[in-house]
Amino acid sequence: MLSDYQQTLEKNDSLQHIDMTAQLDRARDAYPAGEPAAFQRLEAFVDDDINNYDVSRDVPHLHATSQLSAYLTIGSIS
Repeated sequence: MLSDYQQTLEKNDSLQHIDMTAQLDRARDAYPAGEPAAFQRLEAFVDDDINNYDVSRDVPHLHATSQLSAYLTIGSIS
């Protein structure tokens, strides 16, 4: 059963060019669900990026931020 939001998106002609399935797949790949995935991302950040965070956090092409916002937002980790 589709949520009201999903039904609205499907009815909106201006969004028909967007492949929603592909977008959802990319989001799921970028942010795997669950606490174990969140802790794995945290460990990777601590191991690889935390020592240079103060310098590299404002340089987008370095991908040096923690990428934990989604997990913090939904409470997978705190």
